[in-house]
Amino acid sequence: FSPLNHLRVQTFLAVSPVAGKSYWNFMRGILRVLTDHGHRVTVFTANPDGDRKNYTEVDLTDSFSSLLKMDIDLVERELMDHDDLINYVHAYWRNACQKLYEHEAFGKITNDSHAKFDVVFAEIISSECISYLSVLLNNVPLVYVSPSPLILYKERSVFGHYSNPVVVSHTLSKYSVSRTFLERFTNTLLHCYKSSLLQYKVWSIPKKYLQPFDLVEPAKPSIVFNNAHYITDSSRPLPPSVIQVESIHLDPLKGILNNILKFIENAPRGVIVFTLGSIVSVSSLSKNIKNAIIDVLGQVPQRVLMKYEEEWITDLPINIMTIKWFPQRDILMHPNVKLFISHGGIFDVYEAVDAGTPVLGFPVFFDQSRNLEKLVNARIAISLKLKSITKDMFLKSITELINNEKYKRNAEIAAEQFKTRPMSPAQTVDYWTRYVIRHKGAPDLKSHTLNLTWYQYLLLDVFGVLFLIALLISYATYKCVKFMKKKYTGINKTKIRATKRSSQLKRIIVYADKTISNQNRTLPRLGMGMKSEYLNYPDILIYKSGFESNSYPDLPKYPDYSDV
Repeated sequence: FSPLNHLRVQTFLAVSPVAGKSYWNFMRGILRVLTDHGHRVTVFTANPDGDRKNYTEVDLTDSFSSLLKMDIDLVERELMDHDDLINYVHAYWRNACQKLYEHEAFGKITNDSHAKFDVVFAEIISSECISYLSVLLNNVPLVYVSPSPLILYKERSVFGHYSNPVVVSHTLSKYSVSRTFLERFTNTLLHCYKSSLLQYKVWSIPKKYLQPFDLVEPAKPSIVFNNAHYITDSSRPLPPSVIQVESIHLDPLKGILNNILKFIENAPRGVIVFTLGSIVSVSSLSKNIKNAIIDVLGQVPQRVLMKYEEEWITDLPINIMTIKWFPQRDILMHPNVKLFISHGGIFDVYEAVDAGTPVLGFPVFFDQSRNLEKLVNARIAISLKLKSITKDMFLKSITELINNEKYKRNAEIAAEQFKTRPMSPAQTVDYWTRYVIRHKGAPDLKSHTLNLTWYQYLLLDVFGVLFLIALLISYATYKCVKFMKKKYTGINKTKIRATKRSSQLKRIIVYADKTISNQNRTLPRLGMGMKSEYLNYPDILIYKSGFESNSYPDLPKYPDYSDV
């Protein structure tokens, strides 16, 4: 029973401008669910494999041939630095979009007013230009496909929210979870800086280079099929429109070629599988690194199956087999495979976790360090730096992963967790595609935050008003305190002056009484600051409460005792 079977035959359009084979496999897995249920699919791809009914492919290989392969020199030269990687990604998707819109078959679809599609599927990495298809096709529902765990610089424009950098590490971060203050601090800066940098790249495009899709607000997707799982990507808050369908690319096992199967099954100590994925080729490594790898692998008691894109020109150790391509998933599922040496791409990671195989990782670029760090924390992997690898370190890591049973045990636990879910990835794609079609784009799944400006979403306007209110309250409090202080401090000062004057006057009276009683006509200096002209008079005018003595009427009165 499949919900899609109760719908009329639907027509889907898919665009996959990313040339990488592994990224295409994720889109391919989603489209296979649709064709398996009798629906029609038209797809633009650089990795054609037309083997299905109701399935039409437009081959983009010629247009994207320059983007299909990378060597390690290109990676080290242009992709190791994060700023360079952002520049490369931006230039890539601009180039890919331009080639796509220049393609003849694509133009026929966009210019055909009678073209009808029920849903458009698009890679999220080039969503700005492909979402324009939704507009051209009368606002047909749009579904994004994210082959890697969520690309954070897209979250605000696609979902309407930002991920909390305390909870979610950046795609380019070297760690999967921010644990220390320094990690949280650097992760926050990475979030802000990289998002701002890429947005600046978009804003700074000269007007003469703007394309029609640049002049239209990008359409918002109904849902996003995301290739993420908490085993390899930390738990995070997600909107309901993000649907996790990790491992949708894992095809049923098809079997292993006889020569490879014989090589694996006749290995008494097991087999090690070595590959750096579909983008970076092992053959592009420097001669020193390749020789070091071969020397170490030649020393281990296990057999080694290595993916190598060219013919090996030197004699290989007897325990190593090189081959240009092999069915990696089928091989990893073989019980005699003991270790997987990989670059840590998300698809390799999922295949290793699904097979319950320990991993030795050599991250090269993008999210690979982050992917492997999660496995390292789960005690099922060891991660090393390819450029700084030593023979001793390499051999020690292999020995540890194979001989220490905890890695295999933890890998098997992770495999069980990975496979435990309420619905299979195929059933999930089936259900949510039907939901989008039946509910005409499923606008109820879209967050209200998409309608907010960035400062409204960050509550800057609310905080601004609260700050103004706090400022007014503080100012009013300050004025009240100042008024009360002035009022009561003035009274106290008057009392203090009166008390001081009264005390000093009493001293003068006492001293004067004694002076008069002793018939001493000369008043000495009292040392209290009395003015000197009054000290030459033979007597003094004395005031007492209710009594006045004036022995000499012509003696001027002392004007004020406040300075005494």
